[in-house]
Amino acid sequence: MSKFKKISLFLVIMLAVAAVYPFFNFKSDKNVSVASDEIRVTKGAEVKHPALGSGFITWIEYREGNYNLYWRDLITQKESKVTTQPISSDAVGPVAFQNYIFLVDHTVDGWNIWQFDVEHNTSKILIKENKVVQSLFAYENYLVYEAKSGESTDIFLLNRNAIKADDLVRNISNDSTYQKAPVMFGNLVAWTEFLPSSNNSGIYDFSFGRVVTYDVVSGVKTIIKDKVADLSNVQMNNWALTWSELEGSTKVVKVYGYTTGTSFNVSSGDYQMN
Repeated sequence: MSKFKKISLFLVIMLAVAAVYPFFNFKSDKNVSVASDEIRVTKGAEVKHPALGSGFITWIEYREGNYNLYWRDLITQKESKVTTQPISSDAVGPVAFQNYIFLVDHTVDGWNIWQFDVEHNTSKILIKENKVVQSLFAYENYLVYEAKSGESTDIFLLNRNAIKADDLVRNISNDSTYQKAPVMFGNLVAWTEFLPSSNNSGIYDFSFGRVVTYDVVSGVKTIIKDKVADLSNVQMNNWALTWSELEGSTKVVKVYGYTTGTSFNVSSGDYQMN
């Protein structure tokens, strides 16, 4: 083969490689997550409720006929089983905060709310709740949870550092409304709640709800917004609450600054419900 033909063949091969290379380049493009960015923690078992703590991940996994709680150090990639006995299939959590893992396990005696200290590898039951626990949230020294009694629910505040037994748990709603999924930041607890239907005292109207905050220090409950259509659970950070709602025929995301009392919509009004 002549020198010219060899050079021509080399150029054709290089052009072909350049053409197909982008399709085989699996590096991330800005904020787009791809397979090379991911670390698979589990190996094909049934898993649920992963939660991130300070340098670790925790989850519930069904393995060898039982549900158990596991955690993995994201630095050393060492995996450990937290629970020494199988947990219930309807356990609530886990939730993680700093170096702690919290879980609500359904037992024959009630609902055990317990914590695991990742740093010291110790665990303890904080309280045994006789009501049906349906959600759990952790912030600093507190846990807030929604527990059902009869047809309604209440929001409970658990102080992990309480010295007296009477100060351990406090019912901060204690009324006939149906509360859902409390969250907490600073001294404020927030949740969504729904009123009983006007025509049937045993049924709640979940088509309209309201957003509520509760100040742990003052004990003041405030209705941030009432009669909200198709209200989602509320989320919270150091300055704002956020939730989704239906305004007319449009589903919007609402951001409410609880430090300023102002609000705005994230979603565009141009997008209509299907």
